[in-house]
Amino acid sequence: YWKNGVDIYFAGHGGGRMVYDQIDKHLESFYYKEQILEKARTSDINCRLIVDSGAFSAYKSGKTIHIKEYAEWALKFKDEWEHKLKSLYFVNLDIIGDQEGSDRNLKILQRMGFDPLPVLTVDAKRKQVEWFVNEYPFFLLAGGAVLGGQQLKIWFDFVFSIVKKQYEKTGVMPKIHLLGATKEWVLKRYPAYSSDSSSWLQPVMFGNSKHSNISSKLPSYAKGELEMQTVKHALKKEIRFYQKMEQDMTKLWTLRGIEFNE
Repeated sequence: YWKNGVDIYFAGHGGGRMVYDQIDKHLESFYYKEQILEKARTSDINCRLIVDSGAFSAYKSGKTIHIKEYAEWALKFKDEWEHKLKSLYFVNLDIIGDQEGSDRNLKILQRMGFDPLPVLTVDAKRKQVEWFVNEYPFFLLAGGAVLGGQQLKIWFDFVFSIVKKQYEKTGVMPKIHLLGATKEWVLKRYPAYSSDSSSWLQPVMFGNSKHSNISSKLPSYAKGELEMQTVKHALKKEIRFYQKMEQDMTKLWTLRGIEFNE
């Protein structure tokens, strides 16, 4: 389904449920597994879905994701829902800033019969990055949700300098999903296969919308029908913005000659 460009996945839930019918690519977190199940049972789930381990949410809240629970839940979900989806991927239970620990978790999950996508964590060493680029045809690159602009640029520049060397050597571009990174400068600068963020939920989370031409602060969608329709309008505008960005990035990377083996 992917051509030459970047697929943008819409992360998050909450008030965004009111416009789920506008989105066909979702990233959901195991941390909120009940919402995933609720969505699967009550909506048209014929979409592309990435289920994240919830490591980042757990990191922010100080809670723990239990690896056995994650694997058992994911395998059950896959068995029940994969045939109803256009695509389904799960993400390794990574440990932020600890590549060796993240890799240990990946091996544990694999021994349990579960094979999630590996995650290259922030501050991985050169040999670890080279291993990922050489070993994995599809992996996720962390950093978008935890690093600021200049720090993110330094980290991504480092990783993609290694990707570039491998690409020049083999002619094969690895599929890299950028976690929490949908800024335009990022997608123009790095040949990503896909990315995600929850930025489209600004109207719900913070009451503002950069792309809907509504300058005043948005009301809570829970106040009433009129307020809900206002927030819903803003969410749709945000979705359209990122969907157009997806199209623009596809054209850009096609012109640059980047292709991915499907």
